[in-house]
Amino acid sequence: MIVNLKNSFLSLQELCENKGKKLSLTWKVHILLCHVEPFVLSHTCGLGRYAEQVGESIHAKFKPTWSRYNRSEGYTEHGDKLLSAVKQFGGRRIN
Repeated sequence: MIVNLKNSFLSLQELCENKGKKLSLTWKVHILLCHVEPFVLSHTCGLGRYAEQVGESIHAKFKPTWSRYNRSEGYTEHGDKLLSAVKQFGGRRIN
């Protein structure tokens, strides 16, 4: 839970302060600790739906499979080849 992370971070900041060091709250940590939970609760879903990197990652992994099936969009069997590539790609990831 975010509250556990927040409490741990605050404890670590205090520990650092007691040792004469400073642990800064970066912009990303601030967003994570203060804004992620309200966003997730108000949208009733995780952040994956809004993250570009998920889509980019799957496209990068799909690219080698698609290269074996790829046909230009004008090719009459383009849709069939795309479907075959997606089935083959997905099938390798089912346990």
